[in-house]
Amino acid sequence: MRCLPIAVALALAACEPGPGTLIVELRTDLTPGMEIDTALTALDPGGAIGNAPMTTRGEGPTRVAQVPDLAPGRYRLSVTVTRGGESIATRTMVFRHDGPRILTVVIPRSCAGVTCDEITETCIRGDCGSLECVEGTEASCPPPECAADADCAPVASCADARCVGGTCVAEARPDACEAPATCSAVEGCVGAAPPGPVFQLECAGGAAPRNAAEGPAPICDGASCPSHEAVGPTGSACRFDGTDDVLRVPGLDLATSGAFTLAGFVEPRMLLDGESMTLLRRPFADAGQSTLRVWLEGRMGLHALGYGGDSGDVISSSTPLAPGGWTHFAMVFDGDGLTLYLDGASPNFATFAGQRTDASDILIGARDAAGMEAFEGWVADLRVYDRALGEAEIAALAR
Repeated sequence: MRCLPIAVALALAACEPGPGTLIVELRTDLTPGMEIDTALTALDPGGAIGNAPMTTRGEGPTRVAQVPDLAPGRYRLSVTVTRGGESIATRTMVFRHDGPRILTVVIPRSCAGVTCDEITETCIRGDCGSLECVEGTEASCPPPECAADADCAPVASCADARCVGGTCVAEARPDACEAPATCSAVEGCVGAAPPGPVFQLECAGGAAPRNAAEGPAPICDGASCPSHEAVGPTGSACRFDGTDDVLRVPGLDLATSGAFTLAGFVEPRMLLDGESMTLLRRPFADAGQSTLRVWLEGRMGLHALGYGGDSGDVISSSTPLAPGGWTHFAMVFDGDGLTLYLDGASPNFATFAGQRTDASDILIGARDAAGMEAFEGWVADLRVYDRALGEAEIAALAR
């Protein structure tokens, strides 16, 4: 059967290809979704025949256009890869169409930014060459840079070097990079998920509290350890008895000069008027004061001593914490200011000059190992990041 004109051929999902079908496939080692995002294909005569997204890298070539039942004749085909609407590289070829055909268009990284006389030349292997260079007319092509895969230079560990029509390109291996990262022939796996926490408190199965992240393990520093109770919003929680359940995390250098995030779920018991409990404290190495202390006094707050001395900066929630229920908190320092989030929303912000660097270990559950201002209640999924989390990340943790 015959279909509509070439310019709208790609829209014909229900149209079966005729005997003169032309399929255009693209092979490139430019990174989809990062270096390029679209492949535009045009045929002369005929006009635009393809506008294919290039946002993910699959295995092998990418089909960028298909024209069913193309009439025999001489055609000029152009494929341009773009990013944000800007042309990155183009390959043009002139060919004779006499029946069903798959044209493989190779656009190597070496052609990015190369400009040729578009009337008579196109970029081939990084240099300008004849438009007549098509499979089957190799005499019109420049000398090949490879005859086999082994002739190509090594590429990133997530890809394999392939020789395609005399041109070396890097072909990503399926699942070589952990999602959402993608494979770059130059840099390897890029666009990976941001780093996770350096500390994540976990109490589970009656075992001693542990760090579920790759970092220092907590040590029971008080007379007893927090107990495990399966009541937390994330499946388990640590219960602090308000007397002598204290954890110490050695070597957890909490952003002495850069950004950090503290986050977790808390359910404190009801506080008496004027009573204060300390959830987390980072003391000076040589004094009884705190460089950073997360406290609860009907509200949740953070007291941080900066470089200037003992006065420090204080930030606290504008609304009281409701006893008998879980509250998610996140305290984010981005290098300039400190933001306090409760249940994913940001109720308060304060400038923060930074912390002193003579810090010792982190204490969780009290102001000191003897149980001063001991925290009583439950803590779940307490995390420490050595970077400032964004609002979307905070909202995801609070769910």
